Amino acid sequence: MEKDKKRTPEWRKEARVGLVISLSAVLLFGGMFAISSANRKPHTSNTTGQPTTSNPGTSTGGEVIEPIHDPLTEEMSKPFLKEVTIARYFYDMEDESEIRSKAIVEVPGKTNTYTKSLGVDYVMNETFDIVAACSGKVIAKSNDSIYGNMLLIEHASGIQTLYCSLGEMKVNKGEEVSQGDVIAISGESTYTSGLGSSLHFEVIKNKDQRLNPEKVYKRLIKSL
Repeated sequence: MEKDKKRTPEWRKEARVGLVISLSAVLLFGGMFAISSANRKPHTSNTTGQPTTSNPGTSTGGEVIEPIHDPLTEEMSKPFLKEVTIARYFYDMEDESEIRSKAIVEVPGKTNTYTKSLGVDYVMNETFDIVAACSGKVIAKSNDSIYGNMLLIEHASGIQTLYCSLGEMKVNKGEEVSQGDVIAISGESTYTSGLGSSLHFEVIKNKDQRLNPEKVYKRLIKSL
């Protein structure tokens, strides 16, 4: 009889087992819900109307997703990162006479022969990095007897940027570059002789029209 008193009734055993199973199920599904919630990211829409996550660089599966980039939404940036000095300006009839006087260049090799500057000459007392003003493709890499080492980059809108008087060039023809990539080091050429370490920079529209670089910085490239 004593043994019968100590024996747990079958219905209590079943109740305990049922409780354990119920608790396990709650913990299991609760854990799965927490993991699912942690991995779920709020969706937003980008300018293309496609959904993207709050962190476009990753996905729930750990796969890296490259963010969508439209070069036409870039603003033209300066082709250098350090503070430089302008030695010669772009010849712009809208500028004051004092500025225009600093945009007259003596033609190399021709005494008392002058021409209007088609770009801006940036100088510094030491070498400085030259960076891509916008994303694009290097369509020409050459050396000129007047302008020295030269790089020509074409951008999505058809705008071209020309970098001259370079020292070491760090990219090759046909190479794609992103805005801000270092493409060369400043140098010196016959055109910038006497100016020190320099960059002659031009912005070209429709392959023959020069724009004033100082007036296109921070403007959307698609609006130029």
